[in-house]
Amino acid sequence: MKVDGHKNLSQVFDILDDLNDKSHCVKFYEEPEHARMVEYHFIQTGLQKGEYCIYTTHEDDISIIESGMADFGIDVEGYKKIKMLHIYRIAEPQAGPQYLLQEIERLRKYIMADSKPSVRLVSRWMKNVEGEEEDQLANLVVEQTVHSIFEKNQGLAMCPYP
Repeated sequence: MKVDGHKNLSQVFDILDDLNDKSHCVKFYEEPEHARMVEYHFIQTGLQKGEYCIYTTHEDDISIIESGMADFGIDVEGYKKIKMLHIYRIAEPQAGPQYLLQEIERLRKYIMADSKPSVRLVSRWMKNVEGEEEDQLANLVVEQTVHSIFEKNQGLAMCPYP
């Protein structure tokens, strides 16, 4: 579904609200501002349902994400204080495949620790998926690994790609 304006955003929100646990969706977008609104709605819905929410970003300054979420209506500081919202900066994957696997493992351990109810994740590990074949294959490994985490645990994952 192509999103043009707020009318279609409400349709996308309805689709997201109907997702079941153990879902892993991929979102392709053209307009970054619409993409963020969809991501923030996804997170907001999870927080309202009492789910732990994790948002990863390549932004150098995560306050940009926090500010955007707050503008969307999410009580960022309140949810962070009770450890329901986690925003992580992930470095560029130039550090190599070992870095990606270490970061995914760290996330997996967090998700599986302390018998959390359900977890929502918004994450794109590879900043540029239009790179070399090696980068594309690495991205597929990442997607499969994240998908396998959510097959075994309650939760939803969204992977956004421009």
